[in-house]
Amino acid sequence: MGTSVRPYKMPPRRRPVSYLDPAIRKRCAGRDLSLLYGSKFGALLVGLLVLPAFSRILGPDTFGIVAVVLSVQALMLMLDLGVSIIVGRDIAAAPDGDATAIRILQTGTRIIVALYAALLPIALAVGMVSGAWLSITDVVASMLMFAALTAQNVGQSALLARRHFGTASALQFFGAILRAVITLAALHLITPSLSVFLWTQAGCAIVHWFVTYVRSFRLIGVDVLPNASAARSKVTVAHFLRQGRSLMLFGLAGAAVMNLDKVILAGLASPAAVTPYFLAMSLCMAPVTAFAGPVVQFFQPRIVRSIATANPSDAAVTLRQFVNVISVVTLFPTAALWLFREPITSAWLGDTGVAAPVATYVGVLLPGLACGALGYVPYCILVARKDYTFQASMSAALTIVTLIAAAAVVGAGSVIALCVVYAVYHTVSTLVSWMRCFRLFDGGELRFVRAAAARSAFIFSGFALVTAALALWI
Repeated sequence: MGTSVRPYKMPPRRRPVSYLDPAIRKRCAGRDLSLLYGSKFGALLVGLLVLPAFSRILGPDTFGIVAVVLSVQALMLMLDLGVSIIVGRDIAAAPDGDATAIRILQTGTRIIVALYAALLPIALAVGMVSGAWLSITDVVASMLMFAALTAQNVGQSALLARRHFGTASALQFFGAILRAVITLAALHLITPSLSVFLWTQAGCAIVHWFVTYVRSFRLIGVDVLPNASAARSKVTVAHFLRQGRSLMLFGLAGAAVMNLDKVILAGLASPAAVTPYFLAMSLCMAPVTAFAGPVVQFFQPRIVRSIATANPSDAAVTLRQFVNVISVVTLFPTAALWLFREPITSAWLGDTGVAAPVATYVGVLLPGLACGALGYVPYCILVARKDYTFQASMSAALTIVTLIAAAAVVGAGSVIALCVVYAVYHTVSTLVSWMRCFRLFDGGELRFVRAAAARSAFIFSGFALVTAALALWI
């Protein structure tokens, strides 16, 4: 008598939020945004608190080198061959329950590991030839830290694309806290040196990546075998490489323009000169990181899905909500920070001798960065349309012009002019991105793009006029 095989029964799927009652949808959206805000704000608060502590413990020269390393870390986080963008977009666009999602995550992680395995000998060779700031062991620690944080960011993108906001927020929040606390403890208990800082950061980053990957793999691919076929893996790698060519240039340009300013300042001036500029840029980025970042993470998957499925009415509603929320949560704190920058920097940095120049640099940088924060709206639209080639070309052209201008003004000895250069860069980048959106869409889609642009311009202009009037009155 033959044995009967019991058919596999799929577990019940959770109903998408879009099909729930509107009141439930609002509660879910509020909960998800609250989780994202909690993780971003907590991680940012930890960073702002520990940066002055690192500066006092390590001294201006060593902390200047740390600032350069952290800038290169941010650069390498963006220079990931476009893997984090592709993983986030493709997993968000994939249907619920599609086994392709886990293969995308696995292949993206393998690409990051292979990338840094190839970069490590190059970094070691450069370190041996130059030997200026970092020892060979410090170079190894830095590369391990860069690789782990880049791979962790890929897992984070996958969790956000599948709307696992609670898990992603917890991992981001506790990872940032533990990395800062453990590093401070190591500097106090062992020795306040650059090597201790880098190796502690590298160890914490590796643990953070491992936990993120395991958790994201279980949540996204619990029913998928990890050993996918070789043919499928090759197809997925080819898919990444095809889209990654433009994204690699886009990421390289964006990472370079946002981080090489510190390297230029350290090389043409001194590492100590980087400290007030780095602190000013960190403070200016605080409203964008803490308030705009979670909004982008929440709305981008919805925008991608509505545009990818050719649903103009849903895209119009989502874009209107996106513009309203990102404008309010970004421009209010930005205006407050600009108006009260001097007392804020004095309270933040205390009697360290750098509070005055930091306040001056913040006053110049912040308006441009506020305009740049609203540039997330056209950025999400262009990502949804996979317009990677234009983004890469625009980013490369603006990067070349900006870095040349930055080198010229730093060579002339003016850090204020460097701040002006970067404020102009963020403004121009936003305007050019909107212009591209106007050319890329037509018909009903063009109407919702124009409406989103007009709403952004109106809100930003209103905030600028009110802030200027308050500055004259105060």
